[in-house]
Amino acid sequence: MAKFTIPLKNLPPPDKNGNHLLRFRVTTEDRNSISEWSKIFKIESLGQIDPEQVESNVTALTENGPFEITWKGDVVTSVSSEVSTVNESQQYDIFVKWDTDPFYYFGRVTGNKVVVYKEPTASSMRVVGHLPVHPSPEESSVRFQIFDTGTVVL
Repeated sequence: MAKFTIPLKNLPPPDKNGNHLLRFRVTTEDRNSISEWSKIFKIESLGQIDPEQVESNVTALTENGPFEITWKGDVVTSVSSEVSTVNESQQYDIFVKWDTDPFYYFGRVTGNKVVVYKEPTASSMRVVGHLPVHPSPEESSVRFQIFDTGTVVL
């Protein structure tokens, strides 16, 4: 059986369960032979599994916001010593919760800082950041969580 290697940096972010789903198609160079898709292979991600929870800081830039959330940016380590996902352009998915509302997806940021503007009627805020999940997650995932500010009274 043939063997091939796909570098981690060429894979898309894993799904919310931490898996890459891959399939391939083998053809001849002249492309005149019949070919078929392979079965789907599920491969657990090596670079984005259960990262350490880190401390985050919330700073009010003015009395009523906006709020700057910062966290330690070099905590993403790999399970495998051969792979490293630590770099200056690490991305994070950010989720924000106002008062008793559910979390909503704020967006994907690069680096270790995000600025959040206050909802006009909100009295508390909670911000959670986690590693990116393809393409944009519908909900926050504890599996990939990096930081949680906890509930901050405004």
